[in-house]
Amino acid sequence: MAGDAKELGYPAEPPVRLVHVRPLSLKFAEELTHRDYLGAILGLGIERTLVGDILILEKEAWFFCIESAADYLASSLKQVRRTGVSASLCTENPPALRPRYETVRVNVASERLDALVAAFAGLSRGQAIALFAAEKVLVNGRYVTDKSLRLKEGDILSVRGYGKAVYDGIERETRKNRLWVSLRRYA
Repeated sequence: MAGDAKELGYPAEPPVRLVHVRPLSLKFAEELTHRDYLGAILGLGIERTLVGDILILEKEAWFFCIESAADYLASSLKQVRRTGVSASLCTENPPALRPRYETVRVNVASERLDALVAAFAGLSRGQAIALFAAEKVLVNGRYVTDKSLRLKEGDILSVRGYGKAVYDGIERETRKNRLWVSLRRYA
């Protein structure tokens, strides 16, 4: 699919499109924030549920939206704050948006999801369990309540407020039967 959300680490259940927004004049463009772009989109009468993440790189932005709203957004988005912009549908994922990772290795007692979340977020196991109750733990874009779940290699773990990572699996076991687990955190 053009503008493939799954390749960039997002689940792509409904048909989604990637929209690219750039200023008409780089010289006079303001430094725009996530809030500025979101405000301009919502100001067009689009519901927040139709728009996904907004990714900003220097003075350009990309965002995912439901396919049914993509054409309207691409043709109607003309201004963000006081900056004139042009919006267009992407036919392929720009290299600048390819995910960048930093490898994170954590030492855990078991492969249970609550242990991984605690180590990944730098919390105690009790604090990590509270994140499950608050619906802040997602695996592959879905909320998870099963604290004993075991991740498979390639699963995407998101902990709201702490980050997102791809699970790469067990690297090795220590002499005391603890596990060194590898994750690729989205940078």
